[in-house]
Amino acid sequence: MIAEVELAIKARIEARLSYLAAVITYQGDSGHIEDLLEELLRRLPAVAIVFSGGKFERVSGTTWRKHARFQVIVSTENKRSEEARRHGTATEKGNYTIQEDLESALIGHDLGLDITELVPGEVDSLFSGEMSGRSLAFYGIEFETSWLVERVEDTAGDMTEIEGTYTLPDAVEASASDLVRLT
Repeated sequence: MIAEVELAIKARIEARLSYLAAVITYQGDSGHIEDLLEELLRRLPAVAIVFSGGKFERVSGTTWRKHARFQVIVSTENKRSEEARRHGTATEKGNYTIQEDLESALIGHDLGLDITELVPGEVDSLFSGEMSGRSLAFYGIEFETSWLVERVEDTAGDMTEIEGTYTLPDAVEASASDLVRLT
C-alpha cells in the first residue's frame, strides 16, 4: 500500500500543480540523499515524495492500523534574493506558494484509495542559501494517512498430506501421482 499511496500523491500533485518542472519519488532509506538532490536540481521548481516511516496500532486480534508518513520536499531556486526564493516574484512561484498549493491539493483527500484522508503534519525549513553556486530553498511538508492491515489466515490446512500429479509432455492424462504423508 505504501507504493500505491506514494504514486497516488505523485499523480495528484502532477495533476494539480502542473507548473512544477518535476515531481519525483524517492526511497529515503537507500542512503543516497545526493541522488535525490541531484535529481531535484536538474529541474526546478520541483517536489520529491519520500516515505518517511510509520507505526502500527492494534485494532483487534487480527487487525492492525498502519500509520504512514510521507514527506513532500519542495525545492525552488531564485537568484534575486532569499526572500524571492520563499515569496516568489511576479513571474515565478516561490516556495511558500508551492507549499500552499500542495496543502490545497492533498489535505483531506483519500486519493481514491482505501486509506484515511491525508492529514498535514510538520513543515520544516530544510535549507535556504547557496549550494553549488545556486540560490536554493528546500522545505519539507509532512502528510500522514493510515489503513487497515488484516492477518491472513492459512488456507493450506495443516499440511500433513501433500499430493502431486505429474504429466509427461505430450500426455493427455496424468502419468504418475504421489501422496506424501508427513508424520
